[in-house]
Amino acid sequence: MKNSSSLNQPIWVVVAAVLLAALLAGLLLVSGDKRQTMPEPNKSQPIPASSNTSVSQDVASWIKQHAIPFKTSKPGSGFEDLMPLKQIIGDARIVALGEATHGTHEFFEMKHRLVEFLVQEMGFNVFAIEATWPESNLVNDYVHTGNGDPAKLLAGLYFWTWNTQEVLDMIQWMRTHNQHPGNEPTVSFLGFDMQSPRMAMNNVIAYVQKVDAPQAQEFTSLYTCFRRYQNNSAGYASAQAAIKSQCHKQAQQAYDDLNSHRPAYEAASSSGEFALALQSARLVLQAEAAFSSSMSEYAIVRDRSMAENISWLLNQAGPQAKIILWAHNGHVSTNSPSYKNMGSYLREQYGKEMIVFGFDFYKGSFNAVSQGESGQFGELTSHQTPSPPTGSYEDYFHRAGLPRMFLYLRGIQVSPVTEWINGPRPVRSIGAGYSDAHPDNFFYQARLPEEFDVLIYFEETSPSILLSAANRQQTSKIDWSAYLKQPANLDFEVSQSGWFVDGTQPEDYAIGTDHTVKHNGNTSGYITTKTDAPLSYGTLKQRIQADVYRGKRLRMSGYVKTEAVEEWAGLFLRIDGVNGDVLSVDDMQNRPIMATSDWTKYELVLDVPESSVGISFGVLLQGKGRVWIDDLQFEVVGKDVPTTDSRNRYNRYPQQPNNLDFEAGTSGWFMAGSQPQDYVLGVDRAAKHGGDAGGYLMSRVETPAGFGTLMQMFQADIYRGKRLHLSGYVKAESVKDWVGLWMRVDGPAGEMLGFDNMQNRPIQGTSDWRKYEIVLDVPESSINIAFGILLQGKGKVWIDDLEFEVVGQDVPTTNSFRK
Repeated sequence: MKNSSSLNQPIWVVVAAVLLAALLAGLLLVSGDKRQTMPEPNKSQPIPASSNTSVSQDVASWIKQHAIPFKTSKPGSGFEDLMPLKQIIGDARIVALGEATHGTHEFFEMKHRLVEFLVQEMGFNVFAIEATWPESNLVNDYVHTGNGDPAKLLAGLYFWTWNTQEVLDMIQWMRTHNQHPGNEPTVSFLGFDMQSPRMAMNNVIAYVQKVDAPQAQEFTSLYTCFRRYQNNSAGYASAQAAIKSQCHKQAQQAYDDLNSHRPAYEAASSSGEFALALQSARLVLQAEAAFSSSMSEYAIVRDRSMAENISWLLNQAGPQAKIILWAHNGHVSTNSPSYKNMGSYLREQYGKEMIVFGFDFYKGSFNAVSQGESGQFGELTSHQTPSPPTGSYEDYFHRAGLPRMFLYLRGIQVSPVTEWINGPRPVRSIGAGYSDAHPDNFFYQARLPEEFDVLIYFEETSPSILLSAANRQQTSKIDWSAYLKQPANLDFEVSQSGWFVDGTQPEDYAIGTDHTVKHNGNTSGYITTKTDAPLSYGTLKQRIQADVYRGKRLRMSGYVKTEAVEEWAGLFLRIDGVNGDVLSVDDMQNRPIMATSDWTKYELVLDVPESSVGISFGVLLQGKGRVWIDDLQFEVVGKDVPTTDSRNRYNRYPQQPNNLDFEAGTSGWFMAGSQPQDYVLGVDRAAKHGGDAGGYLMSRVETPAGFGTLMQMFQADIYRGKRLHLSGYVKAESVKDWVGLWMRVDGPAGEMLGFDNMQNRPIQGTSDWRKYEIVLDVPESSINIAFGILLQGKGKVWIDDLEFEVVGQDVPTTNSFRK
């Protein structure tokens, strides 16, 4: 029996890689919810190497014979060793550069070096990165004109992954090159992502204000609905259907209204300016489509949108333009094993006009956000990889003994010596997060010649140089002993004592006390913008030790007044663990304060787990405006008071399980697992236990590498403190490995509180409808419950007529998880 322990692993492995995004994409106070989708780290089955030593030697000899060694990754080192790439790239208009991790120094340096080569030797004139398009345009303005601070503009791209010295060096090289291009083309710095629609909406409104001022307010109104979710995709995904329908219709109307005025607006500006505004409106629609999609569909929508944006960039640059793309291997690959990705769309459209470089390495270190055993995310730090599994691509490349090489993957003659190259076999794929405890989870089964034209390999690597590494270290490992034991000066009667300004762009904001505008007493506190176009957000903040509130439920209340808030504001409360990991948080993103409002009382309620070390709180202002706060209060409340925890991966789920008999099709159900692409789900009107339909899960390939699961997730509230009984009917056909019902209960930090997947009583082979049961306790600290059916290996399984009921303590649990 194969071990399906990965279902016992953190829920992000079970659900989908898109859950990574909210915690990893930006460096917002509470991460926002910019779901930066990374390739799912799939757990592979290592392939043993041949015991024939001569074969190993022949493979090593073949690689040495066909590889193109290069001397260094350092930019400015000349191009002599890169000249063989000229013939490979030829007349291609697109060169896509991938990366096996988002935090490797050598990958980033090599990309910079290749940019220099492609611009100076091959006439490429556009560079585009996996970052949001509107914000990237500000960097583009710098590389062409010198306007702005490049470090600040780079930080404004939201992604910590690009906020590195290597990327900054490349931007500064572009600026220097553009000042003295000689006979070479100038180069532009652009973006093609669409996950942050804030600036895109602002750009549309600003453009209409310029060309048709009376209509600007109309466009502002059309974006009001979606504006409140611009940093909260999880909140939008769980919003009522009527709200999402309204937001979509109004965003579409904004696009349509803008497009219908094309002749007049172009006459009042230029065709180029209008195109930029219309693309901004299109990006808003792309973000809305992604935000409203299911977890399993988010990556699909995002990659399709990024491919559309790249085509638009190339068209705007003209028929002679050549573009360099920078993204993860999982995006540039032309044959993703999980879903139709960006590279696949571009290959269909451009064919041989696109050359794709994948990046790989044997050993070394890299930057990523730490992922704990129970799924919580901690500090951004460097990680060291162990040796890759025997039989992996990395293992084969290592045999050649080359420190650096290009390997051209096209036109390889099939022979006993080369059949290893076609796979499938494990290869690394590490996104923005990494678990040192489970390195095998960050491999997937690949066929490299189907994914890349050229493989760039490094024997050993090191971490990228984070521009704000010192600040992040300080933030993630705060010396909480230096802070107050309890909140103080909550009415601001002692001026700003205890309070300070913070945020992603604190230099764009000012804080102070106001003796004129106050809710009560003599003074209130305020935060206001200092610039006309702040890039992100600022906070008026206080930090305290968690000691007196540890193990309790904490309510913070306070009065807030706003003036001309263009984006949103909110009180925030955050509970931090020992490694800087966020244990619980609420910043009112799902109920934002906008525009101008009078004094209103707001409340936030969070659990303070036993592992808590610190508490941060205050008021947040995103964008332009002014916010006052006064008369804050802290109190411990009972467990009967519901929390307002906005941990993104829980509040999107329904309050109860639904469609347990599949009479509404697959509504409420979704696919997950370690290899979800190897399985398919659906509804069967013929094979059912009761009613008119049953659900099914079946393998779609001959040899699935892992497991798939048909599952639901819901909030634990109504079952908290009770013993929960799940029952359901299961039918199996030709199950080669095993099948089981499963249920798990998760806590506030993502920790697993209870679990059973029937691995100790598996369903195998072929069996008729039979009832199975799982019983778990749902502790008071529970946040959500996940359940479903899993299929390991080949076969088909049906489920129907599931039922949940509360049972007494005399009914024994089937819990297979022990702390």
